[in-house]
Amino acid sequence: VDGHVVDEITSTRVWLEKDGRRCFMQMGSASNTKGASFAPEETGASATDWKTQIRRLNDGEVVIERAAAEAIAASPATLVGAARMRHERQGDRTVGLRLSRVRRGSLLDALGLKNGDRLESINGQALDDPGKVMALYERFAKLDRWTVRLVRNGAPRTIAYRIR
Repeated sequence: VDGHVVDEITSTRVWLEKDGRRCFMQMGSASNTKGASFAPEETGASATDWKTQIRRLNDGEVVIERAAAEAIAASPATLVGAARMRHERQGDRTVGLRLSRVRRGSLLDALGLKNGDRLESINGQALDDPGKVMALYERFAKLDRWTVRLVRNGAPRTIAYRIR
């Protein structure tokens, strides 16, 4: 955005950085709550439905019903509000997206993600550019399968998601 890069995403703000300075964009203002709310009327799924429409088969495989995937895709605030997400850098290079404050019972918890996880790629696309994260998010519900490569407690892991 105007030469800024996304530095951090929280449940209420998107923090941007340019030339070592940070600013933020507020999410979900009172005058425009549609974009910040779960949108069940558009997708056929409600805010609580996703809890019954996501099944973890094991630590590396999750099945998501299509209606839940569409509801999640229609409401980025549902995902963003589930944790704090910050791009992690090693030197001058962005190496992934670090998760913290993942709450029990949240969407990210249901998806098998945990505090401290560093998401490195989705479907082979490195999460080294904030723009890639948003582009991948926009395609989320249209895919039948996607794979997340992450590092948890120093060890690489993969979680495979199937949307049906």
